[in-house]
Amino acid sequence: MDWKTRLQQLISQIFPQQEGLTGAYEKPTPTPTLAGPSLEEIIRAIQTGTEGAPVATMAGQMANTGQNMPIFQKYPFLQAAISQLESGGFKAFATNPLVTKPKQGFGWAVNVPSYNPSIEQVLQDMMSGIGTSRQGESQARQQTASYYEPFRQTGDINQFANVYAGPRTEEQPYAGNVYADNLKYVMNLYAQILDEIMQERGTSYPTRY
Repeated sequence: MDWKTRLQQLISQIFPQQEGLTGAYEKPTPTPTLAGPSLEEIIRAIQTGTEGAPVATMAGQMANTGQNMPIFQKYPFLQAAISQLESGGFKAFATNPLVTKPKQGFGWAVNVPSYNPSIEQVLQDMMSGIGTSRQGESQARQQTASYYEPFRQTGDINQFANVYAGPRTEEQPYAGNVYADNLKYVMNLYAQILDEIMQERGTSYPTRY
Protein backbone atom coordinates (compact mmCIF):
# COMPACT_ATOMS: atom_id res chain seq x y z
CA MET A 1 0.00 0.00 0.00
CA ASP A 2 1.52 3.30 -1.04
CA TRP A 3 1.67 6.41 1.18
CA LYS A 4 -1.11 8.22 -0.68
CA THR A 5 -3.57 5.36 -0.18
CA ARG A 6 -2.63 5.19 3.53
CA LEU A 7 -3.14 8.93 3.87
CA GLN A 8 -6.55 8.71 2.25
CA GLN A 9 -7.55 5.90 4.63
CA LEU A 10 -6.29 7.84 7.64
CA ILE A 11 -8.23 10.94 6.64
CA SER A 12 -11.37 8.92 5.96
CA GLN A 13 -11.11 7.46 9.50
CA ILE A 14 -10.78 10.92 11.06
CA PHE A 15 -13.37 12.56 8.79
CA PRO A 16 -15.47 9.67 7.48
CA GLN A 17 -18.23 12.00 6.27
CA GLN A 18 -15.90 14.03 4.02
CA GLU A 19 -14.96 12.02 0.94
CA GLY A 20 -12.12 13.23 -1.20
CA LEU A 21 -10.67 15.43 1.53
CA THR A 22 -7.14 14.67 0.35
CA GLY A 23 -7.89 16.55 -2.83
CA ALA A 24 -9.03 19.48 -0.74
CA TYR A 25 -5.69 19.54 1.02
CA GLU A 26 -3.85 19.42 -2.30
CA LYS A 27 -5.86 22.40 -3.61
CA PRO A 28 -6.70 24.63 -0.65
CA THR A 29 -9.53 27.08 -1.06
CA PRO A 30 -8.19 30.64 -1.28
CA THR A 31 -9.18 33.06 1.45
CA PRO A 32 -12.06 35.14 0.07
CA THR A 33 -11.39 38.85 -0.34
CA LEU A 34 -13.81 41.37 1.12
CA ALA A 35 -15.91 43.18 -1.45
CA GLY A 36 -15.76 46.87 -2.19
CA PRO A 37 -18.45 49.31 -1.11
CA SER A 38 -22.04 48.30 -1.70
CA LEU A 39 -24.62 50.57 -3.26
CA GLU A 40 -26.27 50.97 0.12
CA GLU A 41 -22.98 51.98 1.74
CA ILE A 42 -22.33 54.63 -0.91
CA ILE A 43 -25.85 56.02 -0.45
CA ARG A 44 -25.38 56.08 3.30
CA ALA A 45 -22.05 57.89 2.97
CA ILE A 46 -23.59 60.56 0.72
CA GLN A 47 -26.54 61.00 3.07
CA THR A 48 -24.27 61.24 6.10
CA GLY A 49 -21.87 63.65 4.42
CA THR A 50 -24.67 65.94 3.28
CA GLU A 51 -26.79 65.67 6.41
CA GLY A 52 -28.75 68.87 6.88
CA ALA A 53 -28.42 69.84 3.21
CA PRO A 54 -31.33 69.28 0.78
CA VAL A 55 -29.11 67.40 -1.69
CA ALA A 56 -29.04 64.47 0.76
CA THR A 57 -32.43 63.42 -0.63
CA MET A 58 -30.78 62.73 -4.00
CA ALA A 59 -28.20 60.27 -2.64
CA GLY A 60 -30.08 57.29 -4.05
CA GLN A 61 -30.31 58.75 -7.56
CA MET A 62 -26.63 59.73 -7.47
CA ALA A 63 -25.46 56.27 -6.44
CA ASN A 64 -27.84 54.29 -8.65
CA THR A 65 -27.19 56.32 -11.80
CA GLY A 66 -23.43 56.06 -11.28
CA GLN A 67 -23.47 52.26 -11.17
CA ASN A 68 -23.40 51.99 -14.97
CA MET A 69 -20.81 54.70 -15.56
CA PRO A 70 -17.17 53.75 -14.92
CA ILE A 71 -16.07 57.31 -14.17
CA PHE A 72 -18.64 57.55 -11.37
CA GLN A 73 -17.53 54.18 -10.06
CA LYS A 74 -14.08 55.73 -9.77
CA TYR A 75 -15.50 58.94 -8.30
CA PRO A 76 -18.73 57.93 -6.51
CA PHE A 77 -18.91 61.27 -4.69
CA LEU A 78 -18.17 63.61 -7.59
CA GLN A 79 -21.75 64.74 -8.15
CA ALA A 80 -22.31 65.34 -4.43
CA ALA A 81 -19.07 67.32 -4.22
CA ILE A 82 -20.11 69.44 -7.22
CA SER A 83 -23.38 70.32 -5.51
CA GLN A 84 -21.49 71.33 -2.37
CA LEU A 85 -19.21 73.69 -4.31
CA GLU A 86 -21.94 75.11 -6.53
CA SER A 87 -24.76 75.61 -4.04
CA GLY A 88 -23.77 74.32 -0.61
CA GLY A 89 -25.70 71.13 -1.26
CA PHE A 90 -28.71 73.21 -2.42
CA LYS A 91 -28.68 75.36 0.72
CA ALA A 92 -28.13 78.39 -1.52
CA PHE A 93 -31.71 78.10 -2.76
CA ALA A 94 -32.82 79.28 0.68
CA THR A 95 -30.01 81.74 1.39
CA ASN A 96 -29.04 83.31 -1.95
CA PRO A 97 -31.74 85.22 -3.88
CA LEU A 98 -29.73 84.79 -7.08
CA VAL A 99 -29.97 80.99 -6.89
CA THR A 100 -33.48 80.13 -8.04
CA LYS A 101 -33.24 77.60 -10.88
CA PRO A 102 -32.66 73.86 -10.36
CA LYS A 103 -29.71 73.82 -12.77
CA GLN A 104 -27.86 76.18 -10.42
CA GLY A 105 -27.81 73.47 -7.78
CA PHE A 106 -25.13 71.66 -9.79
CA GLY A 107 -23.93 74.53 -11.96
CA TRP A 108 -24.92 72.53 -15.06
CA ALA A 109 -25.83 74.36 -18.29
CA VAL A 110 -26.46 77.57 -16.34
CA ASN A 111 -25.74 79.67 -19.43
CA VAL A 112 -28.40 77.94 -21.55
CA PRO A 113 -31.57 80.05 -21.10
CA SER A 114 -33.88 77.41 -22.57
CA TYR A 115 -32.65 74.69 -20.21
CA ASN A 116 -34.82 74.68 -17.08
CA PRO A 117 -35.76 71.10 -16.10
CA SER A 118 -36.39 69.63 -12.65
CA ILE A 119 -33.46 69.12 -10.28
CA GLU A 120 -33.76 65.36 -10.81
CA GLN A 121 -33.46 65.81 -14.58
CA VAL A 122 -30.51 68.17 -14.13
CA LEU A 123 -28.68 65.47 -12.15
CA GLN A 124 -29.50 62.84 -14.77
CA ASP A 125 -28.35 65.11 -17.60
CA MET A 126 -25.17 66.11 -15.79
CA MET A 127 -24.18 62.54 -15.00
CA SER A 128 -24.92 61.25 -18.50
CA GLY A 129 -23.07 64.21 -20.01
CA ILE A 130 -20.00 63.56 -17.88
CA GLY A 131 -20.19 59.78 -17.73
CA THR A 132 -21.28 58.69 -21.23
CA SER A 133 -20.86 59.64 -24.89
CA ARG A 134 -24.65 60.07 -25.22
CA GLN A 135 -24.81 58.13 -28.45
CA GLY A 136 -28.27 58.32 -30.00
CA GLU A 137 -29.11 61.66 -28.39
CA SER A 138 -29.15 65.10 -29.98
CA GLN A 139 -26.02 66.47 -31.61
CA ALA A 140 -25.82 69.21 -28.99
CA ARG A 141 -25.86 66.66 -26.15
CA GLN A 142 -23.27 64.49 -27.85
CA GLN A 143 -21.07 67.54 -28.28
CA THR A 144 -21.38 68.38 -24.57
CA ALA A 145 -20.46 64.80 -23.68
CA SER A 146 -17.45 64.95 -26.00
CA TYR A 147 -15.92 67.69 -23.83
CA TYR A 148 -15.60 65.12 -21.03
CA GLU A 149 -14.26 62.26 -23.15
CA PRO A 150 -10.63 62.95 -22.09
CA PHE A 151 -11.73 62.83 -18.46
CA ARG A 152 -13.55 59.55 -19.01
CA GLN A 153 -10.38 58.14 -20.54
CA THR A 154 -7.82 59.44 -18.03
CA GLY A 155 -9.79 59.96 -14.84
CA ASP A 156 -7.78 63.16 -14.27
CA ILE A 157 -9.85 65.35 -11.96
CA ASN A 158 -7.83 68.44 -12.90
CA GLN A 159 -8.76 67.84 -16.52
CA PHE A 160 -12.40 67.57 -15.51
CA ALA A 161 -12.37 70.76 -13.45
CA ASN A 162 -10.83 72.81 -16.23
CA VAL A 163 -13.74 71.83 -18.47
CA TYR A 164 -16.56 71.93 -15.91
CA ALA A 165 -15.58 75.17 -14.17
CA GLY A 166 -13.31 76.53 -16.88
CA PRO A 167 -9.65 77.48 -16.44
CA ARG A 168 -8.57 79.62 -13.52
CA THR A 169 -8.37 83.34 -14.33
CA GLU A 170 -8.34 86.60 -12.42
CA GLU A 171 -12.10 86.79 -12.95
CA GLN A 172 -12.54 83.16 -11.88
CA PRO A 173 -9.95 82.51 -9.15
CA TYR A 174 -11.74 79.38 -7.92
CA ALA A 175 -11.94 77.66 -11.30
CA GLY A 176 -9.47 75.28 -12.94
CA ASN A 177 -7.11 73.37 -10.67
CA VAL A 178 -8.35 75.26 -7.62
CA TYR A 179 -11.83 73.88 -8.32
CA ALA A 180 -10.25 70.44 -8.68
CA ASP A 181 -8.50 70.75 -5.32
CA ASN A 182 -11.77 71.74 -3.66
CA LEU A 183 -13.55 68.80 -5.28
CA LYS A 184 -10.88 66.42 -4.01
CA TYR A 185 -11.13 67.89 -0.51
CA VAL A 186 -14.90 67.36 -0.38
CA MET A 187 -14.71 63.90 -1.97
CA ASN A 188 -12.13 62.88 0.63
CA LEU A 189 -14.56 63.85 3.39
CA TYR A 190 -17.13 61.50 1.87
CA ALA A 191 -14.46 58.82 1.41
CA GLN A 192 -13.57 59.01 5.10
CA ILE A 193 -17.23 58.54 6.01
CA LEU A 194 -17.48 55.54 3.68
CA ASP A 195 -14.31 54.13 5.22
CA GLU A 196 -15.88 54.31 8.68
CA ILE A 197 -19.09 52.73 7.41
CA MET A 198 -17.23 49.82 5.80
CA GLN A 199 -15.19 49.23 8.95
CA GLU A 200 -18.45 48.15 10.58
CA ARG A 201 -18.20 44.94 8.51
CA GLY A 202 -14.47 44.49 8.94
CA THR A 203 -13.16 46.08 5.76
CA SER A 204 -12.24 49.58 4.65
CA TYR A 205 -12.29 52.16 1.86
CA PRO A 206 -8.67 53.34 1.54
CA THR A 207 -9.20 55.38 -1.63
CA ARG A 208 -8.41 59.08 -1.37
CA TYR A 209 -8.41 61.58 -4.20
